[in-house]
Amino acid sequence: MLAAAHARSTLSAQRIYFVLTDRFANGDTRNDRGGLTGPAGDTGFDPSDPGFFHGGDLAGLTKELGYVKRLGMSAIWVTPPVVQRTVQGASAGYHGYWGVDFTDVDPHLGDREAFRRLVERAHALGLKVFLDVVVNHTGDVVAYRGAGAAGAPYVEQATTPYRDVAGKAFDPADVAGQETFPEIAADRRTFPYLPVVAAADARSKRPDWLNDLRNYHNRGDSTFNGESVTYGDFFGLDDLFTERPEVVRGEIALWESWIRDFQVDGFRLDTFRHVNPAFWRAFLPAIRNAAATAGNDDFSIFGEVFDQAATAATVRRVGVQSVLDFAFQSTVVPFAAGIGGASELAGLFDQDDLYTTATSSAYDLPTFLGNHDIGRVGFTLLGAAAGDRARALRSDLLAHDLLFLLRGAPVVYYGDEAGMTGSGDGKDKAARQDMFPTRVAAWRTEPRLGGRPVGRRASFDAGHPVARRIAALGALVAREPALRNGAQITRFTGRGKAAGVFAVSRIDAARRLEYVVAFNNGTTAKTVPVPTSSPRTRFTALWPAAARENVSDRSGRLRVAVPPGGSTVLRATRPLPPAPRPTVALARPSVDPASGLARLTASVPGSDPAAVTFAFRSEGTAGWARLGTDDARPFRLFLEPGRFVKGREISVVALVRSSSGATAVSAPATFTRR
Repeated sequence: MLAAAHARSTLSAQRIYFVLTDRFANGDTRNDRGGLTGPAGDTGFDPSDPGFFHGGDLAGLTKELGYVKRLGMSAIWVTPPVVQRTVQGASAGYHGYWGVDFTDVDPHLGDREAFRRLVERAHALGLKVFLDVVVNHTGDVVAYRGAGAAGAPYVEQATTPYRDVAGKAFDPADVAGQETFPEIAADRRTFPYLPVVAAADARSKRPDWLNDLRNYHNRGDSTFNGESVTYGDFFGLDDLFTERPEVVRGEIALWESWIRDFQVDGFRLDTFRHVNPAFWRAFLPAIRNAAATAGNDDFSIFGEVFDQAATAATVRRVGVQSVLDFAFQSTVVPFAAGIGGASELAGLFDQDDLYTTATSSAYDLPTFLGNHDIGRVGFTLLGAAAGDRARALRSDLLAHDLLFLLRGAPVVYYGDEAGMTGSGDGKDKAARQDMFPTRVAAWRTEPRLGGRPVGRRASFDAGHPVARRIAALGALVAREPALRNGAQITRFTGRGKAAGVFAVSRIDAARRLEYVVAFNNGTTAKTVPVPTSSPRTRFTALWPAAARENVSDRSGRLRVAVPPGGSTVLRATRPLPPAPRPTVALARPSVDPASGLARLTASVPGSDPAAVTFAFRSEGTAGWARLGTDDARPFRLFLEPGRFVKGREISVVALVRSSSGATAVSAPATFTRR
């Protein structure tokens, strides 16, 4: 049936707790130094230095999973547990992103059995486990002979191309993933730099194919522009030659083994945009197949694409299920702080159609307020409040309302529930505090939202105002799953006296019930008229406890009272009215001026929360293929022109399904890729 539901997986229903394992709980002090001896420069352990291991481990995380569960979480995302390059420069690999042995667990964290116990305990509590995976790079072992003390400047292919052993130049993008990949050598015949490894590190990586210097790009440090995004060393780390078939096969086999051995429930893919698309097109289906073979047909995969302009394009072009929603973070946090408006929120969700394909949608985007790289939401909000902690706390609570009650899978960064902020610039090391009693002097005295500085205490406090809010929100959306994955329709964008109010409907398609969710970043309560698809219907209050129920008028307009710096959730007490037989008209396909993509637009009369599926058929084919489904007006779908053959005529249709299940189809339209 072409008129399918809007694509979303169970990822859209998850509530994810992101844990930096070394900073969470120390369950076994015997592994603090990872079995090494000597000073911190050798063991990597210095709990007073924010750049070194502090003692948190898998045993401690396993012990505290009940705390995570009580926060209302349904999944944990753990930083890479693999064996690290213990110390690089003036820091240690406590974070997990400097892997050298990807087959084993870093001894600072425990061992493979400790990781297995973590997964088993999580599953017993009903928590999924998402594993952080790095395929772009390894720890810094490879050096370049002749590079200066300041590092190795990136060498463009236009200056020094790759060459095979016969001296023939080639561009890896042209041969990526091909079994007939050019034969290359680990010397200056192939690479602009001569890669070398110290004798002690010659076999330091596992699997063993990681010790083959031909399996790295060897072009110098990335400038994060142009081709260096893919071929350059990420902050000096050894950048894998992911265009080579040996690397593709090796990475697939490696991460299949983690699924098979530990039954993890999903992957978060680090530095996703720094890996060539051909790699992902081989890796992603292989991983899904491995998960299915292991008995998991619902394996979740989401990538990290730091460039906001590239997130939707990555989903469309590469076929990854989802990516972290950086645009959500950069829009929602300013709104919660009172320095962003409702129109920015409306604009954010207006772009959701860019994620729609036959298998993906914006509902599966993991959303977040802060993280281990860009800093904590508490730090940002405290700065916006000019140091006023009471004001920043109010903004923090509103930010978490937005996180849990709007589309996407909410990710809570560990410690945010304890009001952690940060110091200095608030980023990177300054945003990776200990949950157990810390020995970092600055962290003991940092301001906390909703409480005093932590001093020598632990931060596991279920009674903290932010922790209580998160737990209450988790319980609410668990009871009302439509608030997590129901269709989201923008209903009200406040202006004038209603400035700062934003409202959406969420639709429970199975029960045909409408919810109204409204947010107010102002300092006074506001009552606003919100359009709905439920005329003359009483809406009962679900959130907060003091919220007032009300009845919509005959046009469906509902007056909603929203507290200052807070939110309101109302649910219709009866199903949507029977929908009239639908009709749908498909506009002539056009080119979207903002994105350059082919744009399909359909119109459906009335206010019924229908869904429109777009399908296509090309010359010489008999059947129609689904392109994607949109379940919120305006009904649109964006297409990559490159997926169609130049000069070939394409027919497209729009199929509408009403909330009552009736369907209709538009007249076909045609377009040709030029």
